[in-house]
Amino acid sequence: MKKYYYSYNEFLQDVNVLIQQCKPYECDVILGISRGGLTISHFMGEALNIRNVFTINSIHYDGVKKLDTFNIFNIPNL
Repeated sequence: MKKYYYSYNEFLQDVNVLIQQCKPYECDVILGISRGGLTISHFMGEALNIRNVFTINSIHYDGVKKLDTFNIFNIPNL
């Protein structure tokens, strides 16, 4: 798998696009997926003034090998 350096500036641009797309929905909860989605969840919570930020966990890789199935766990009771 070829690695790609995802810069902080690219992240900020992408998360700002996502925030603008979410604004019309007036969300009251953000659900981030551990581990890769936690930073985005935090930035979105700050930008949208949403304090209800929850997480779920998922496993779909074993190291760099993609698995045939995935597990989702630690689902919050919303």
